[in-house]
Amino acid sequence: MTVKMPHSLDLEQLLLGCMINRDDLAKDAVEDFDKSLFYEYKHQDLFLNITEVVKKGKAVDITVILEHMRKEDGAFSKDNLNFLTDLSQKAATSHLFDEYGKDLKDLSTRRRILEHFHSVVKKLEDGEEKTEELLDETIKAISGVEQESSGMQSLKEIISKEKIVEELAEKQAYYETHKRRKIPKNVVNTGIPEIDNTLGGLYPTRVYVLGARPGSGKTALALNISLFASQQDHPVSLFSLEMSRNELINRYVSSYSEKRLQDIQMGTLTNEDFKDVKKKFLEIEKLPIEIDEGSLTIPKLRREIRKSKREKDIHFIVIDYLQLMSCETADKKTSRYQEISEISRNLKLLAKEFNVAILCLSQLSRESEKREGKEPQLSDLRDSGAIEQDADVVLLLSGMGETSKLNVAKNRHGGVGSIPLNFNGSIVKFTGRQW
Repeated sequence: MTVKMPHSLDLEQLLLGCMINRDDLAKDAVEDFDKSLFYEYKHQDLFLNITEVVKKGKAVDITVILEHMRKEDGAFSKDNLNFLTDLSQKAATSHLFDEYGKDLKDLSTRRRILEHFHSVVKKLEDGEEKTEELLDETIKAISGVEQESSGMQSLKEIISKEKIVEELAEKQAYYETHKRRKIPKNVVNTGIPEIDNTLGGLYPTRVYVLGARPGSGKTALALNISLFASQQDHPVSLFSLEMSRNELINRYVSSYSEKRLQDIQMGTLTNEDFKDVKKKFLEIEKLPIEIDEGSLTIPKLRREIRKSKREKDIHFIVIDYLQLMSCETADKKTSRYQEISEISRNLKLLAKEFNVAILCLSQLSRESEKREGKEPQLSDLRDSGAIEQDADVVLLLSGMGETSKLNVAKNRHGGVGSIPLNFNGSIVKFTGRQW
């Protein structure tokens, strides 16, 4: 059986030309792609050469690449010079770099799928493997492709793709105002005056750790803050390692519309409430929020932030939550304590590198539950003391409902103390209150 592999040599040349012409795009490409993106062997080889140049910390241009290729081949090649010059001239403009990468990634995915099914056909013809085993192998392969293909999506894309409003409509068939402090333009306001009065807002380059025991509302508080931030024209990137995009969207619309989350999930809204919720979906899909779900490593986080910073000038990052992140550099000898310490240090470096505020959620150990009064302390942060060390601010959430309290346990740039909050769990919404 002859299999025609999808590819586009023109797109490959345009992407490589962008990499040659712009050092920043070369670094992005090395972070985002590997040689499998390219079908042509010569293009794969050039990509690997550029990758080596980037890893050595050198600026990417024709002269530097040629020198690297000369050292690899042992001689100067006029063909290489002509090849690189042609690529550079073809990619005279670089504004479509992301589109080139997206299209080539799609072609690469198609090749992988075809290669797999071609292999399955041969195995089916040979009859040496059981059908169930081949089915299982195919499902795992396709699932792997799906996970790799999924990435950051806007609220509009998620709501449209997942058909959340339509799903709510099917279920139905079967049965602001806060006074805010004036804070600098690039500082994220939380929407809860009591928090903003204490912290002065969430500042770029700083890492804010929000710790709590499971079920205490830390995700809800993070969603409330990110929703309000986006309404104030602060683009937000939310990395969810626990909840699905659909679950997060439902929580957003529940707190935004102040309609019960359970009614939205079950489709038991009144007709009037349903009309209002549907209207709120149309409003929030316009907000500058992107959501990524699934596994998360520091390299992936860096790639996504770099892309969002370039395309949308991202201001605010939310990670839910720290202990679910994985460390690519870890091996069998690396303890979880060391892994979390490495992740924590890198979060602070990323906040400074990209000039963004990072709100990172963290689990607390059970020690607070054994303590009289059950008040959480800094020492309760799970898996690593480095979390406390690297964070600019540590916030510890405790209590439920009218007894909710946010303890500013560490504040490198200001005072500490407790902030009383109200939590309405039915609409997953926090508000401030007086003692």
